[in-house]
Amino acid sequence: MIKEDALKIAQEYIDNSSNIHATLTGRAQYMNEWVLDAFLHTVDHPVWVVFAENLNTGPFIDGVNDYSLVVSTKTRKVEDVRLT
Repeated sequence: MIKEDALKIAQEYIDNSSNIHATLTGRAQYMNEWVLDAFLHTVDHPVWVVFAENLNTGPFIDGVNDYSLVVSTKTRKVEDVRLT
């Protein structure tokens, strides 16, 4: 999967989600694995981590948080979303 495919999948996820209001930054990072939770469960295949700027006011001083959307190269779906 190329970066542009990952960006498209992430954009479709945002467009179809009622609880995420964000715009893609265009940044994406290819990773061989991704930790899904605090118990160190990892995805056993490469993923793209796509970054998006939250359009809602957040808890930080600047009011902006970033989303990390993890796009699986295996399922071609967003497998994890984190607000950072």
